[in-house]
Formats: sequence, structure tokens, C-alpha cells
Amino acid sequence: IDAYYNVGAIYKERIQNNPKSVEAIEELLQRYPENKYKMQCYYHLYRTYSAMGNTTKADYYKNIILTQYPNSEYAQIILHPETAKDLAASKSQIEAFYEQTYAMYLAGKYAEALSNCKSAESTYAKNTLIPQFAYLKALCVGHTQNVDELENELRIVVAKYPKDPVKVKAQDMLDAIKKRKEKGKKKEQN
Repeated sequence: IDAYYNVGAIYKERIQNNPKSVEAIEELLQRYPENKYKMQCYYHLYRTYSAMGNTTKADYYKNIILTQYPNSEYAQIILHPETAKDLAASKSQIEAFYEQTYAMYLAGKYAEALSNCKSAESTYAKNTLIPQFAYLKALCVGHTQNVDELENELRIVVAKYPKDPVKVKAQDMLDAIKKRKEKGKKKEQN
């Protein structure tokens, strides 16, 4: 399933061979009609057939999306094409805000970076960069507050984002803090 989907995407986006892309995605839907990419496949076929000028097939897949998935992001993009532009603009705006915040952190402006991280959590709560902001927030706390506060923030990152790569970084840092504390206790006992 993954291979068919990826082949279809590669043919469309990298090789720019729309007929081969359509062939791969339609083969996927034929062999595995209830696959995890079903809605994405319909949208892919809608876009690809539109690009090829085949309005009959494009409309067929558009209607499937609008009737079977009326509340999906894909349906919203079809109904309101400006939504796609807004989503792209919003994404680049958030990425720029993250870059700015990270630059503040690197420049040692921890309080300002921390403020930005808190702002991002409330402003962009559902964005994919939020785990990065949470981890950066923990690092800022580590520079402005005590180790216990840093540990608390790292535990929050680990608990809230168990599938994000920042979880590994946060856990590694927690493990290092734990080792350091254990060494400190051993020295006190001697």
C-alpha cells in the first residue's frame, strides 16, 4: 500500500509523469479499496486529472471527496481554493516565527525566546511545530530557572509528544540530569 502510494506521488511530483501517477494510484485503490490513503488517493487523482485536463475524471473524484468526506481539509480546499493558499501562508509564518525564536535562544535571549514559545502554544496550538516550541521552551526554562523546573518541562514534552522526535531529545536530557543527580548523591555519601 505504501509503495503504490509513494510511487504515485513520485511519478506526479518528481518525475512529472501524470499518466503513470494515475496508473499507480488507481492500481492501489483497485487492489486495496479500504487502504489508509483512500481519501488522499481521491484528492491526488482529482488534482492529477485536473492537471491533465480530464474534467470528467477530475469531477468524479471531486464528487467522491465532497460527498464522502465533506468536512475534510481536502473538501475545504476544493470548495475554497484560497484556503490552500492561506494554509501555506500560515505554515510559512509559523516556520518564520520558530526560526526567529530559535535565533533568540541561540543569542542567549532566553526570556524573550521563552515568551515566544508560550505565545506559540496558544496561537498555533494545533501546528506540527508545537512539539519543537515545547522543547525549546524547556531549554529556555533550563537557562532561566532551576533544574527541577527544567525536568518538569522535559517531562511535559515526553508525555505530550511521545511520537515526535523531540521526545527522544527530551528523554536523553532527562536521563543525563538523573545521572548527574545520582553522581552528586554518591559524592555526598562519601
